[in-house]
Amino acid sequence: MAMVAYILTWITGLIVLLTAPKTAKYQRWHAIQAIGLGVVVTAFYVVWNVLFMGMMLSGGGFAGAAALGMLSTLVWLATVVLIVVLAVKAYQGHKLRLPIIAGFADKNA
Repeated sequence: MAMVAYILTWITGLIVLLTAPKTAKYQRWHAIQAIGLGVVVTAFYVVWNVLFMGMMLSGGGFAGAAALGMLSTLVWLATVVLIVVLAVKAYQGHKLRLPIIAGFADKNA
């Protein structure tokens, strides 16, 4: 279940968190970290899209939009790789700690 928490970040993390018993600290820790990761990624993309639309509406040009689009793709790819690594490590019984988010998971698991 700890591995499943990372599949759709905050969605599956929330499902695991709500269904895991209070005594399943390992599952709950990974669920909280997955939720935190999902919230951070979602917030990043909201801000990113606002900036992207601002650039497009202000006449930033095609070159600027293409560069932002390529950078967005790289961030998405890095996020997918991070999710896969976190899921594999959770399956193996390890805790790969994300800065700030892991501390929050420690306090609330």
